[in-house]
Amino acid sequence: MISNDYCSHCELGKVFYKIKEYEKALEYTDKAIDLSPGALGMYELKGKIMGALELIKTKYEMFFSLNHGLSKTGLPLIAVKIFDHDICLMLDTGSNTNMIDRKIYDLLEDKLTSVETSTDVLSLNEDSEAITVDIQFRIENYDYKEPFVLTKVTDVSEKYKEKTGTQIHGVLGVHFFMKHGWVLDFEENKVYKKI
Repeated sequence: MISNDYCSHCELGKVFYKIKEYEKALEYTDKAIDLSPGALGMYELKGKIMGALELIKTKYEMFFSLNHGLSKTGLPLIAVKIFDHDICLMLDTGSNTNMIDRKIYDLLEDKLTSVETSTDVLSLNEDSEAITVDIQFRIENYDYKEPFVLTKVTDVSEKYKEKTGTQIHGVLGVHFFMKHGWVLDFEENKVYKKI
């Protein structure tokens, strides 16, 4: 039989978690677990609370919301400024490189420097030669300079543009997130940045 104390502790733990009072949420969740150690749902909530507390301890700040891109295209997108040009990049945790459409490179070629050329690059369509360029860009109030592989993203991008009205010009990959301390939180649809 489940006690009234257990139920009230569960509910209070959930409420405090939702309003981001994580210390209080942890206190009531632990009380509920003490009253009913077999309550698996409370262990799951405790895991979420501990994750949120860890995020706070490691000094992350909310950098920006993913809601606009996700609601419009179903993809995590970010607006980036390269020189005077606004472009849209997809955040891709499955990509080990940053990529940018060759059309953007052609537009900015005189301002960019080529880093290297490689013939060992596997693209979605074929093995091909790849050129990597260093690109300086701005996201919000932060400046970055990162290598991007030139690629043809136009085919996929055009389909999204027809469907959603949004042009995707490239990809920011997982090495960028690791290097700059970014955490993508798809439960809250936010990107956190280490400070």
